[in-house]
Amino acid sequence: MHKLEEYGVCSKVIPPEDKLSGPVEEILRYECGRLVEEALHDLVSLDEVKIELAAGFMDEFELKNARRVIEEGFEEDGTLSWRGAFKKLGLTQEKHTDALKKAVRKRAIEALEKR
Repeated sequence: MHKLEEYGVCSKVIPPEDKLSGPVEEILRYECGRLVEEALHDLVSLDEVKIELAAGFMDEFELKNARRVIEEGFEEDGTLSWRGAFKKLGLTQEKHTDALKKAVRKRAIEALEKR
């Protein structure tokens, strides 16, 4: 026996009208978000885009200057490992993030135009 039946409630309960809009909106937002993610995944493979753009930006990230970038990272935070220092400064430089965002935007537009 369900708890509701123990208290004499025999049918399904729907919240009152003034309490219904909040939970309904939450469900709709979640489902809409899920459908958007599904549609975007169908349009373009995120893994392919990541691999493609990373390969295209290897030169941009100045691998030849890795030691300098790591040393600068140590100057900023001496507790970092060399990997942590490189990650912190290597990809977060504004010139790289702006260029990468622009490339992602371009790739997304191209994928949408193909559909």
